[in-house]
Amino acid sequence: MIVVYIGKCISRDCRAEFYSRALERHRFLADSITEIAPISCNLKKNNSGKPVVKGGFVSITHSGQFIAMSVADVEHAIDMEECKERDFAAISFRYFADGEVTRDCKRFYELWTAKECMVKLLQMPLAQGLKTPPQASRLPGKNYVFKRFAFARGYLMTLLSPKEVEVAVINMG
Repeated sequence: MIVVYIGKCISRDCRAEFYSRALERHRFLADSITEIAPISCNLKKNNSGKPVVKGGFVSITHSGQFIAMSVADVEHAIDMEECKERDFAAISFRYFADGEVTRDCKRFYELWTAKECMVKLLQMPLAQGLKTPPQASRLPGKNYVFKRFAFARGYLMTLLSPKEVEVAVINMG
């Protein structure tokens, strides 16, 4: 089971102060969701720099006024984006793979969040991940799928996880 906690995010001004140190940032974001604060004190980094808790895996994302933290005993990744109007064609032309250029807001954010999940799970550089088509089948030896959640107006969250794993989303904000 993957449990995804969603809560209101801290202010943008406050976030700027801790952006230089990733582990402290992850703990701070986790503490922003009061119900899961005990998890944050157990957050550590593995050899690859990914946040983990004893006996499990963690993925953290934030955008706009929300943060999300997922915890499970299987490797997974989450990403969320506030779906703002942008020049989607120009951005996707510059950063996405051939054939992925789009003017459509929904399609753009579906691609973007899926690519961010691939980057997190495979620990690839962002530039490489954005140019890579998001295919769960690229993950060696695992049957992974993308699952999408619209938890608040104007936001999209994508979870990349093993197909057979159940997901519980707890909206705390």
